[in-house]
Amino acid sequence: QQWKAVGVQVTTEQFEQTGLVQSVIRPRDFEALLFGLDMSRSYDLYPFWHSSQQDDPGLNIAQYANVEVDDLLEKARTEHSTAARAIALSAASDIITSEHSAIFLFQPNFTYLISHDMHVNGLQQIGRPSDRFTNITEWYTESDTVWPIFRDDVQ
Repeated sequence: QQWKAVGVQVTTEQFEQTGLVQSVIRPRDFEALLFGLDMSRSYDLYPFWHSSQQDDPGLNIAQYANVEVDDLLEKARTEHSTAARAIALSAASDIITSEHSAIFLFQPNFTYLISHDMHVNGLQQIGRPSDRFTNITEWYTESDTVWPIFRDDVQ
């Protein structure tokens, strides 16, 4: 309705996933596509935005092409430093977003409340709800210094 209000003629079609992939996505037979993608914890944007992935079976279904973004995505894949990878991916993401190659409609946020007396170390990025328990073995509520002679693990 919103597109029609601004003068854009719209024809909507619904597909089962297999039909969508075979008849629309693989042949890139669309002008606009409302499509959901769960990247979970994968932060590799290369398959979705690198120009070499434009044609089937590549996943760059927006058929996006930008030499600078290609270079940044390649750099992100070859960097050994996590910080350098993050910088390259952030720069690529900023360019993609600024060029309006896709409209990102939804990205879930997971908010977890943790008691002030609970110590949770290393909780970083959560790609799915179960990720909040990734390092549960390192959580603790009390901490005291124990002399080695009183510890069970010292022989």
